[in-house]
Amino acid sequence: MDRVENRYAWSRIRKRGKIQYILIYWVLGWGIPVALISSVISEFFSYGFYLSMFLKKEFYFRSLGISVLFVIVGIFIGMRIWVKEEKIWRKNYQSSNNKNDIF
Repeated sequence: MDRVENRYAWSRIRKRGKIQYILIYWVLGWGIPVALISSVISEFFSYGFYLSMFLKKEFYFRSLGISVLFVIVGIFIGMRIWVKEEKIWRKNYQSSNNKNDIF
């Protein structure tokens, strides 16, 4: 992706706002899927894989704890990347000869 496409993509993302970016990309897109995969893998290595493990309350309590952890981590990662991308976007915006060229 070249500089203009990156600038256009980030411009579209930033129009939605920081909270929506963090929720969609980092909580729903990263935190919850990674938590679910981690829960299943952890259960597999701890107790072996069997379908009845999904019926146990302990599995859901552990999954909930792991999910909370990964959602919090996702929020922090999302905030950090937002700040980084905003710095890059503002630098490119300010260094652009034609400020109307930014979408």
